[in-house]
Amino acid sequence: MTAPNLISDWANGFAKLYSKQDLTRSPEEMWIATMAHCSSIGEAIRKSDYVELMFFACKVFCWMLSFSVRIKKDPHPLFRIDNEFCDIVYFKFPEVCGHCTDSQCTCQPVEMDAKKDKAGKYKKLLEKWERAHRGKGNSTSYSIADWLKIFTDIYGGRIHLQTLETLGFHFLEEAGEEAFAIRKLIQLRGALGAKIAGLDEASIKKLTTIPNIAKAYISLGKGKLDGKPHFKLNAATKENIFSRIVDAKMDLMIELADAFSFFCSILIKLSKVTIAENKHFVADLESRLIKMYGEPKTGLICPECKKDVCDCSFFSNIDVVGK
Repeated sequence: MTAPNLISDWANGFAKLYSKQDLTRSPEEMWIATMAHCSSIGEAIRKSDYVELMFFACKVFCWMLSFSVRIKKDPHPLFRIDNEFCDIVYFKFPEVCGHCTDSQCTCQPVEMDAKKDKAGKYKKLLEKWERAHRGKGNSTSYSIADWLKIFTDIYGGRIHLQTLETLGFHFLEEAGEEAFAIRKLIQLRGALGAKIAGLDEASIKKLTTIPNIAKAYISLGKGKLDGKPHFKLNAATKENIFSRIVDAKMDLMIELADAFSFFCSILIKLSKVTIAENKHFVADLESRLIKMYGEPKTGLICPECKKDVCDCSFFSNIDVVGK
């Protein structure tokens, strides 16, 4: 039996397949495309069209990974995160809930919903992340099946009690919150060119790895009641701008991980729903990805133009990259 593809295999495969197209796409363009397919998942849930849901799940998975590759390669340090997709997800979910940090979530839903800011226990999560990476470099390797098992172990009971529609709403909420994190970074894209005293490129370049972002966030939030950096939008000082960047970079990571967790929750729930309804349908993302794109090990194929390097016609023309 062949080993399942790792998510890094899919990420590298999509990066090669869409290398020509993604070259001129900004991070925000990539996430807009992701959200467009997220909304199609929401529509498919509304219509109880599970075949359509899985089709768009493949598209969302492709764009999520492509987005993670894009920010990893971004020439501008403001958006760049040098770690792999699975490392970003693992920081928030190191095989435990990102909030209560228990291996089986014990969060109280009413209390959690009452909190305006649901920041995780980032110091403890970072310790788990660094312990997992010690001696292994900076990458964790997981397959789709691995993450489905991890999220089932952590949230299986909660997923069982929720409807597919509720999970879909949560998924769209997290996708929107990732868009908000991106918006916060877009608003700071010209900060280095604003000649703010004390704000230099070297300090921003340090915020391109998970440990450095997390440590800066924890340090700036020390002593704060909610444990997060505080800043004023109307103060263009080094301290305020740096705090805004740290806050937005942390959100960029956390909301991407949260969106993926609810994406997986939908797949987990869908497999249970279709079994209960006795449908001849298998909610297997891996097999559907292979059917749509081929095998990463032998090279992916664009489902539209049928080429191993997509040659579909798009005419992006951006000049913000690297500025």
